[in-house]
Order: sequence, then C-alpha cells, then structure tokens
Amino acid sequence: MSFNRLMTMLICSLVYTGLITQAAADPVEDRRALMKKTVLPNTKLSGGMAQGKIPFDAAKAEAAARAIANVPKKFVKLFPEDSAGDPESEAKDTVWSDMKGFLAAADKLTVSATAAADAAAKGPEAFKGAFVKMTQSCKGCHEVYRLKKEQ
Repeated sequence: MSFNRLMTMLICSLVYTGLITQAAADPVEDRRALMKKTVLPNTKLSGGMAQGKIPFDAAKAEAAARAIANVPKKFVKLFPEDSAGDPESEAKDTVWSDMKGFLAAADKLTVSATAAADAAAKGPEAFKGAFVKMTQSCKGCHEVYRLKKEQ
C-alpha cells in the first residue's frame, strides 16, 4: 500500500470518527446523564444519612458531596447557545439570557457541596446542616433556571 493511500485512509477515518462523535453529542441528554449518574445517587445517599435513614459514614458522605461539588464545572459547559429552546430540555430560557447568574448559581453549589464534604469529618450533625445548605443551592437554581415538570 502506498504512503499516500495510507494517509488518505487515515485522514478519512479521522474525519469520519470526528463527525460521528460530534453528531452523537446531545447536550440535553448529557445534562440528564450527569444528573442521573452523579447527582441523584449521591444526593440520595447523603440525604439518607442526613435524615438518619442510612447509618452515617463520614467517608461516604464526604465522597458523595465531593462528587456533587465536581458536577457544576461540567454541567455549565452543557448549555451551548444552539441548545436554547430545545423542546426536550427542562432548562428555562433564563439560562442563556442570564448566563452570568446561572454560572454564579453553579459556583454556589460547588461551594456548598464542598462545605458539606468538609463537614462530614465533623460528624452527622455538622454534615446534616451543610447538606441542607447544599440542597438549598440546588433548589435556588432550579427555581430560576429549570422548568417545572408540569409545564
């Protein structure tokens, strides 16, 4: 096989792979997956411990809160301009019209989730208080930037 033919095949396969990868990217689905795979299970675990329904484990509480604290930096990148108005999305148009506020809300979650992770070492009561503040950050963002499910 000639060098030119090999290079042509290599370039074509790279372009094809890039197009497939780009076509498969769906920011709405990626946002949902991040919430379902990271936020939901870690919030359930943390909430169960905070409510006393699950025995408190400082290491698990810290790990769960740190996992949540790492989500906003990924999550905010999943709102490109061209995804505004997607009928499958639960994001309000306010995300794009007030991106600065949205980013501030994401930062607030990072800070409050980090505080919850740090509080885990101080025991269940400290963790519970920090967890409540973290969930208030979630609620505050959802009230402003997320459509209600019945809408």
